[in-house]
Amino acid sequence: MSEPTPNRYPVEQGTWTLISPSCKIWEASSPLRCLAAEANERIPADVQLQRIKEAIEPTELERTLAAQRTALLEIAKDCRENGMQGVANRIEEVVK
Repeated sequence: MSEPTPNRYPVEQGTWTLISPSCKIWEASSPLRCLAAEANERIPADVQLQRIKEAIEPTELERTLAAQRTALLEIAKDCRENGMQGVANRIEEVVK
């Protein structure tokens, strides 16, 4: 097992502070943890989870491309089974 790669851009050590326009204060060990604390207070967990799910869900274009890729690989398989290895190879090169 390889050693973890050291962080080439470490966060400055110490307490970070985020202050809102209304003077509310969040303190944490990094800027991102300050932001997370603020977001966790402001945005309900179920809303955060829904936003993450929406962000990682494939778009219509991605679903279409995946379906077309699958169809092309099936065509390549049929070509290979029917002695058209060159065509099958070329299709596989293009879709990978």
